[in-house]
Amino acid sequence: MASSVDHAGLAGVDVTVGSQRTTTDASGGFRVAGLTAGEQSCTFDVAGYFKSETKVRVDSGMTAARLEIELVPTLRYRGEWSMTRDARYEACVSRLHRRCAEREQRGTGGAR
Repeated sequence: MASSVDHAGLAGVDVTVGSQRTTTDASGGFRVAGLTAGEQSCTFDVAGYFKSETKVRVDSGMTAARLEIELVPTLRYRGEWSMTRDARYEACVSRLHRRCAEREQRGTGGAR
């Protein structure tokens, strides 16, 4: 679990996989045990970032898997703010617009 801005691990992210819940550690890692085989819904939620949802397939006998999830920060600021637009900024804005459009299509709203 990482930030889409600097790719650093995010601690304290609430993770739900199926009916199991946990929180990420200091490096953004997490473990969930006892999942049943089949498709599982996963949600990742922490203050200051847009909630992310995905599906994973758990195979029978599976003991570990690696997920690479990056959360996009919400934009909150006061006063004047300026930013040099570079390729990373443009990519982040593009992902943000795409995710908002996907949420609108699903009827869950563009932003929290």
